[in-house]
Parts: sequence; structure tokens; C-alpha cells
Amino acid sequence: ISCIISEDYLKVKKYKKKDFIIIGSPGKFYNRIASINGYCSGSKIIGVLHGEESGSVSHLPWKFDDRSLSQFIIGYGSKGNYKNNRDANFLSIDKLNQTYVESDSEYVSKIFDNSKIKFLNTKKANKGLYISWRLNNISVINSYDTMDPLDYIEWQNFLLKKYPDVAIKLHPKQRNFINYKSKKVFGSLIDCIDDYDYFIFDYASSSAFSQVAATNKPIIYYNLGLSNYTNNGLSYLRKRVIWCDVNVYQNYDGFLVFNKNNDKKDNSFTKSFSLASKKTSRIDALFNTIEANKIL
Repeated sequence: ISCIISEDYLKVKKYKKKDFIIIGSPGKFYNRIASINGYCSGSKIIGVLHGEESGSVSHLPWKFDDRSLSQFIIGYGSKGNYKNNRDANFLSIDKLNQTYVESDSEYVSKIFDNSKIKFLNTKKANKGLYISWRLNNISVINSYDTMDPLDYIEWQNFLLKKYPDVAIKLHPKQRNFINYKSKKVFGSLIDCIDDYDYFIFDYASSSAFSQVAATNKPIIYYNLGLSNYTNNGLSYLRKRVIWCDVNVYQNYDGFLVFNKNNDKKDNSFTKSFSLASKKTSRIDALFNTIEANKIL
């Protein structure tokens, strides 16, 4: 390894055919420059997906960023592979299919509980946590991840009033500017995930959701239309969560309070999108890809 992070792009780096260029999202400008320079030199470019899953969400930026500008991509579960989950946004902008390499989310592999998903009964002395969508200045890359912040805050107040004993976990990058009456939880979800018996989400395209989904705890999901899922993603998500469609613009039409739910759930979501078919760490997936494709 000759360089970990390259920050000086005043001079164009000249790569060689035998070089491997390892990048994160090409959505970051410097990663894109390094990748294009590598292509011009005939180098091998390996993209590395971020987050805790791949394959459940279908967003147009995948096509232009993470699913383009590399010949290989280190993903997570098997359903992140276009061959196993034929979603148009999993192809690059020139409609090529990268060599997809499965790997395990490090955190998910540590906490994954393959036992039966617990039934929900909030009438007992159980602790619930509502995990908020990120509220910030309006800056989005996915057309589906858009809602007027005032509408969303009104929805949150409505939801928390229906679940008065549930705490709210704010996004780590969200400033504490909203006067929620419920108990507020800050910091890392990883540090408090064991403290709660059930969880409420209204946005499932996040690392937080993938982390909670890996447990055997019940999840209530209020679908506000904030995400677009692949066919497989939608199918496995419905198997994992207690699902409720809500129209925030029609007086919250469809909303239900779930005090108890005995529907059988399973965790095919985690096994399909966050864990490799055969146990493989991220670093092993990377080194195996380099070893199999190096030029001697």
C-alpha cells in the first residue's frame, strides 16, 4: 500500500496497469477523479460500499455513483448483486455490471440474532425507541428522501403523542432544535440498542435500520413513502417489520397504534442484504479480490 488517502489533486496521478485503486463512493469528487485516472491507465478500481446493507433500496444515485466507475465493488449480502436482484439502478451509467463481492457488515455480524422474532406487546413494561429520520437543512441526493421538515415534525409530534412512553433517538448529525416532549436519546445507536425492547421507524433506508433489523426485537414501520425499495427489498422488509402505510397529507390516514402484534416475522432481510452467503469479513473480501486479479 503506497497511499491511504490522497488529498493533492493539483497534479494528476499517473497509475499503472498493475495498480489497484480502492475508493469509497464516487459521489465524492476526489474518489471520482482517482477512479477516472485509473481507468485511463488501465488500472483495477475497487469500489467499497458504505452503510450496513446493500440491495434493499433502489435509488437513482446508485447508477451514477457507487455502481459506476469501478470494475469491482465490495458489497454486503447476496441480494446486492445484480445477478440476484435485477434492479436497473444496480447497473452503471453505461449499463455494465460490476463484479460484485459479498462481505459481512462487521457490526451486524456481531449482533445478528437468527432466533425467532419476538412478538410485540407494548402493554407490558417494555421500553420503546422511535428512531428519527435525519432532519437538517434541505439537502438530498435521492428524490424519494424528501419531505417538508415542518410536515415531518408535525408527524413526529402526532406519532409520539400516540406512543407517550416511547423515547426518540435523534440522528447523530441533527441539531437539537426541536422541542420534543418525549425523552430524547443522543449518541450512537450501538451504545443503546440493547436497552430497548421494540423500535419504531418511518425511514428504513439507513444504517440504523439495518442494525436494529439484525436483532430479534419487534419493529414497527410507518411507511411515509420516504424510500424506494427493490422488489426483493420490499418483500423481505415486509417479512421483518410490522408494516403500516400512513398518508401524512390526509390527516394521517391509515395510521394504527400497535399495542400488540402476533404476526410471525423472520429475518431474511439481514441474511439477504447485510451478510455474505459464506462468512466473509470486509477486509478478507478486499484482499481476496486483489489476490485473484493482480498482475504478476
